[in-house]
Amino acid sequence: MQDLTEFLIKDSISQQAENLNATQLIVCGNEIIGFVTLLADNLNVKKIDDETKRLIKKQIPHIKKVPSIKIGRFAIDNKYANQGLGTMIMEQLIFEIATDISLKVGIRFIIVDGYAKAYNFYKNTNFILLDNNKKELNKLDKAKKQNPYQTFGLYQDIIKLKIN
Repeated sequence: MQDLTEFLIKDSISQQAENLNATQLIVCGNEIIGFVTLLADNLNVKKIDDETKRLIKKQIPHIKKVPSIKIGRFAIDNKYANQGLGTMIMEQLIFEIATDISLKVGIRFIIVDGYAKAYNFYKNTNFILLDNNKKELNKLDKAKKQNPYQTFGLYQDIIKLKIN
């Protein structure tokens, strides 16, 4: 959590001023309980599941990278951890991206580089591990113990969210 707090204090304002990302504070009453940072990105088609890859290639055969929105940072204050608040906020964020932001900006995927220690959180909020990380998944338990801040790329397909 320290690196996330450091980002919020040291980097978020300057990066937002340069239009590199946008950070929103999550406030309850008068207390900051977390924050989320969003930025534009893209996802290499080679890294997604085969079914989604076929659908995209059918529509746009030569596409190699697909417009995406990245959750660059997501943090909830430790005193609210493991109470379901993070899940509720993430689900609301995903809903907002799928039903509002994606109508204003052409994006197909929500992507995130999640920490090993937070892998189950992202999996439980329906993120899918990128293909290039599946080998690493076998090492996940080891990574959680040895390097809980090792990152894993994950994604959600906005089109599938709109269908459900």
